[in-house]
This record gives sequence, C-alpha cells and structure tokens, in this order.
Amino acid sequence: MSVYRRIRIGDLVSVLSLDFAEEARKAIQRLPLKDKADLPNERRSFFVCPECGDLGCGAATAIVVKEGDTVSWRNFGHQNNYEDAVLPDSYKNVGPLTFDAAQYERTLLQVRLQFGLPIKGSNRKQLGRRRCSRGRRSGPSNRQR
Repeated sequence: MSVYRRIRIGDLVSVLSLDFAEEARKAIQRLPLKDKADLPNERRSFFVCPECGDLGCGAATAIVVKEGDTVSWRNFGHQNNYEDAVLPDSYKNVGPLTFDAAQYERTLLQVRLQFGLPIKGSNRKQLGRRRCSRGRRSGPSNRQR
C-alpha cells in the first residue's frame, strides 16, 4: 500500500510533484537528510497544497530518522510554516514507517532521474509558481521558515 493511501492525506499532493519541480528537487535533498528540514524541530513536509505547494496552506509532516540500515518517518502531524503548532490528531494512527536505508536512497535517486529534476547546484530553469486560490494561507508566501 502506498504511503499516500496509508496516511489518508485527503487533498494534499506529494512534495515530489512535478508541478513544483524546484520544491521537489529540494525535497529529494531533505528526505534522505542531506539538507536541513523545511520546518522547525527537524520536521519535514511530505504532502502539501495541490494548488501552490506552499507550507502556508498546511502540510502533512513527520520527523525523518536514520538509524543504521533503516530510515523511519515518525510523529506524523499537520502543520504550516507560520505557527509553531503540530496537529497530530489526523495522523495519530500512522507510523512510524520504516524503510531500508539503501532502498530509500535508491528510490529517491530514481525519482530524481525519472522526473529529470536537477541535482543541487544545477542551472536548470525553474517552473513558475502558481498562486493558491484556497485562501487559507495567512503566513509567508514562500516555503522557507
């Protein structure tokens, strides 16, 4: 069963969506712990607003931990980038999800290659960001803290 179905995300989309290629490139660096988390307390986004990809609309997040030969996603919650609160109620029965570390990294590499996403430092032109029509965003308009 896919992570998306297991978590029952609702109307959110993966951070690896081609609609948000620049953010997908960043996520491919964040998910294997190569770059810093995109939210406080080492929390990383997995699923975001399908219209704009922005954390301000809310995201499904978790903590990623690498221990030996495994990678785990733990402490799932819903949060945004303008409040400190993490709302775990929607995901209280989810996780931890544990993956073989080598397969986890191979899968992310395959995603990057399959989508033709640039690696860190590439000069590839970014796709334009779409403006969100949800009206829920009241925080910063970019994904950075």
